Amino acid sequence: MPLFGKKHDARVTAKYHIKDLLGKGAFSEVFRVQDRETSVQYAIKIIDKKALKGKEEALQNEIGVLRK
Repeated sequence: MPLFGKKHDARVTAKYHIKDLLGKGAFSEVFRVQDRETSVQYAIKIIDKKALKGKEEALQNEIGVLRK
C-alpha cells in the first residue's frame, strides 16, 4: 500500500524509500525519503501537476522558489 493512500511515481520509489510526510501545500507534498542504495536521507517535494492545471503561473512560481 502506498504511503498516505497515494501511488507515487515508480521513478521515485525505485530510488527512494518514502518515510514520512513532512509538509503539505496547495499543490505539493514534502516527504522525508531514504536513498535505497546509500541510506542517505533527503527531503523531496512532489508537485501534483493535475492540481495545477490552468494555474501554470503558480507552477512557475513554485519552481522559482525551489531554485532559490
